[in-house]
This record gives sequence, structure tokens and C-alpha cells, in this order.
Amino acid sequence: MIRAVRREPYMPISKDTISSRSRSDFLVYLILLVLILFVYTQTRTHDFINYDDETYITSNSHVTKGLNAQNMIWAFTASWASNWHPLTWISHMMDIEIHGVNPGAHHFTSMLFHILNSFLVFFLFRKMTGELWKSCFLAVVFAIHPLHVESVAWVAERKDVLSTFFGLITLWGYFRYVKKPGIHRYGLILVFYSLSLMSKPMLVTFPFVLLLLDYWPLRRFDQDIPSEAKSQKRHYGLKSKALQFSIEKIPLIVIAIGSCFITLLVQQKGGAVGAATMFPFWDRVANSLITYIIYIKKMIWPFDLAVVYPYPPFFPVHKVILAGITLIVVSISGFMAAKRFPYIIVGWLWYVGTLVPVIGLVQIGSQSMADRYTYFPLIGILIMISWVVPDLTACWVHRRKKLAFCAMIFCLCMTISAHVQTRYWKNSIQLFQHALGVTSGNWIAHNNLGCALSQQGHTEQAIPYFQEALRINPEYDDARYNLGLAFVAGNRFNDAINQFSRILVTRPHDKDALVRLGRIYGFQKRFDKAIDH
Repeated sequence: MIRAVRREPYMPISKDTISSRSRSDFLVYLILLVLILFVYTQTRTHDFINYDDETYITSNSHVTKGLNAQNMIWAFTASWASNWHPLTWISHMMDIEIHGVNPGAHHFTSMLFHILNSFLVFFLFRKMTGELWKSCFLAVVFAIHPLHVESVAWVAERKDVLSTFFGLITLWGYFRYVKKPGIHRYGLILVFYSLSLMSKPMLVTFPFVLLLLDYWPLRRFDQDIPSEAKSQKRHYGLKSKALQFSIEKIPLIVIAIGSCFITLLVQQKGGAVGAATMFPFWDRVANSLITYIIYIKKMIWPFDLAVVYPYPPFFPVHKVILAGITLIVVSISGFMAAKRFPYIIVGWLWYVGTLVPVIGLVQIGSQSMADRYTYFPLIGILIMISWVVPDLTACWVHRRKKLAFCAMIFCLCMTISAHVQTRYWKNSIQLFQHALGVTSGNWIAHNNLGCALSQQGHTEQAIPYFQEALRINPEYDDARYNLGLAFVAGNRFNDAINQFSRILVTRPHDKDALVRLGRIYGFQKRFDKAIDH
């Protein structure tokens, strides 16, 4: 027998209540805006940096020519910089079209998207949960956390804020679809999800996130379960609903698979996918396990942040085992507490699941991890904290005042830390000097600091940094090439010949090294050698 659902009597919401809610929401938006402006307005005076900004913008003729039909076609067909993100290219072209090659204007656009993303985080969780201050805390920490500085203050990482913007719009579309299903609303979900992946293929596990939201806070798993199945809810309700909701997301999964396929082809073509011989499988597994824990540590204690973290030469076994055990224990605990505290497992799996594409199992580049990778995944951990702390402190005396005080102190510390972290992004010299101060064995930072010094005419000061990069990583040909250029600038031609020749030992067809050698031999009137090169 199916039990009828008892309806609560209709209680109209007064205009005063609506007005009070609107004022509270407006206050949160104002707080978010003020905090973000305090942290990031300084980027209006920041320069481009010599780490991807040149490749993406200043030295990219397709971008610097602005928005036109030819460049639009290029954006959708190019594999430049081993990436396929046409909307990101178009956003950079639009900046050029409006502002020219003005770094401050490009930084402003990234900050604007971060403001919109922070607004959307609050708006979405306010709508989905009805909770004002929990959603406020979540959005504020998202807005001003130092881990997110890299995504906002680095122009080349426009793809982070742009991808997340369309991802959050997709979440809003999904919320509307759940409230009132329809083909048109589902179509909008597909469109915005595609736009997110065309900005950066980060959210390929997004269908999984939607399934988590079905469980909480949307609670679709609790809907329309027959009374005779209540005692077997986990066997009947969860399984049948999970299957139903998974099938519902097949079109999104197909789009995600297509994005993965395109990305893998482009990355392989550009040589960005680390070979198994360079990064063995077990090293990648070890790095992934440890990185999950390090990100959480940096979320709580966001200091010693760097633009690049070099891949470690080895992984201590005890740290790998401890990280693995921690992940397993938290996951099991989350499942066990799911009935009472559903947001724990939802937030945890959000964090773990959305990091999968960039956690390092498929190695992209030579870094072990990156702050920018936490921009969207960190929302999961913030969900856990924002909801579990108030619930666990329910018996406290004067709980609201104590929690408000702790939240304000935490947010104040994060805001100041983010403001300081943003300063390091003013130019390449400050950025890589800071990176060298908080990391060790960082050959990339040594090389890029040397490049920044060379570009300012301090060639002699740059040489030791190139040499140190090569001492750490003798196979780092970029540093060897830059060292050769520095020797040429100092008229140390024989030293330069030695560096360029060593590049040709491992890369005999390196055009840049061949051209440089030919020019040096020509300058020395060794024309027989010059002709050979």
C-alpha cells in the first residue's frame, strides 16, 4: 500500500522576510567583492611573466592580432602549447581587441571572472541548501584562499577561472533542471558543460559531481521511494536511483570522453605527456597519494606556495603508505557517516574525484603538483568544513558567536596571506626568487629567473642560475640553450659553442641550436663550420 504524502499547509512568505533575505544575500556579495578587490586589485600594475604568458599571449601572433575569422578558426584547430582550449584563446584575443597587449587589463579580466565565480559559489549553495552563513563561509574562503592566487594572478591560467565559470553555470542549469526537468533545460546543461571543457578540460569528472549533488544537497535519492522499500532503502532506493541518475548523465559522459580523447592527442603531439620511462608508474601513484594530502595541508596552512614544484627524486615509503591509509580511512568514515552527515562524503568525493585528471597518474609536464589544480576541487573540502563544523559544535554555549569569531579570524588570515602571495606575481624576478626561497632543487625556477634577469640586461647575473639549473638537471636543454645565449651576449663564444653542441648530442635536429652555432661560426669566420650548420 502506498502511503499518501501529507502536505503542509501553505504559509505565504511575507515581503519583510523576502526583503531580509535579499539584504543578507546582498551583504554577502558585497563582502566577497570587497575582499577580492583588496587581494587582487594590485594585479592591475603587474606584468606578464616569462612562464607561459609569452607562449600564450605576448609571443603568440594569433592572439596578438586580436579577434578575427582566421584566428577564430585557429583557436578551434590549433594544438598550440600542447593544449586544446579554444574559448580560452578567444578570451585572450578579446582582451587584445579591447585593451591591446596591456598586462593590467588582462589581469583585470581574470579577476572579474574570479569575482563572478565567487558570487556563483555562494548563489548556488545558498539556493541548493537554503543555508546563508554556511554558504557565505564557503564562498568567502573560495574567494580569498591563497591557493587560488595562482589561477587568478597568472594571466596564462585564464583557463582555470573561465572553465570554472562555465562549470558553475552548468551547476545552476542542473539545479533548475532537477526542479523542473525538460529537454530544453537539459540541452543548456550540455551547452555550458561543453563550453567549460573548451576553456580547459579540467572538469571531465563533472558528471560524477552532479551525481554527488543528487545525493546531497538535492536529495534526489530520497524522492519517491515506495513505503514497502523503506526498510531496504540502501538496496532498492540507492541502487535503482543511482542507475537512473547515471543513465541520465550519459550525454555528459560522452562529451567528457570526447574532451579526454582530444586532449590526450594534443598533449601527445606536443610532447607534454611524461613518458613512463621518465616518470615510472609507481612514482606517479606515490606522487598522487602524497599530493592529495599536501593540498589539504596547504588549504589549512597556505604558506611556502610556489609557481612550480619540482618532481621529487624519490618518495619516502612511510609517507606514501601514510597518505594511502589517510585517504582510505577518510573515505570509509565518510561513507559510514553518510546518513547523518551526507555533506562529508559528498565534499570528500568532490575533492578526490575532480582532482583525478590532474593528480599525476597521467603525468603532464614536469611538476609534481600545482596550486592552480585546486581551484575547483577545493570547493569539496570547503563544503565539508562549512557544514560539519557547525553540526559538531551544536552543543556549544554561545555557539554562533564563537563560530563567527573563528570564521572571521580564519578569513582575515587567509585574506592577508592571499594579498601577500599575490605580490609575488608582480613580475618574473619576484615570482621565481620567491619560488627558489620556498622550494629546493627547482631547476625550472632557476632557469626562468635567469631568463628574467637576461631580459633586463643582467646577463652576468643570469649565468649562475642557468648553471645551477643544469647542475640539478643536466638534461634540461632549455637552460643549456639559455646559458649559450648568455655566453654569446658576453662574447664568450667558445663557451657558447660548447653548450649548443651538447644540445645537438641528444637533439641533433634542434633548429635553434643549429642556427646559433652557424651564426657564431660565421662571426668567427669559420665558414666551413657555419655552412655545416
